[in-house]
Amino acid sequence: MLALRKAFQSAGQFIATSHNAEAIRRFSDENTFVLYRNSHLEPTIMRPLKDMQVNGDLVGAMIRDDLQP
Repeated sequence: MLALRKAFQSAGQFIATSHNAEAIRRFSDENTFVLYRNSHLEPTIMRPLKDMQVNGDLVGAMIRDDLQP
């Protein structure tokens, strides 16, 4: 994670996906986007985490399916 932050600190983009709790916690709310959909028949929606209501820890809220989109 530190090497990636250094590599992209001054310019560029880095996109990652993860289900790993520790990796998810390493990024700020401003740099994290949540992808979700109501069912497999509906399109995927992307929202910035900073605009979502999270009760407690993000990973815990995801496990409990407690994210408010």
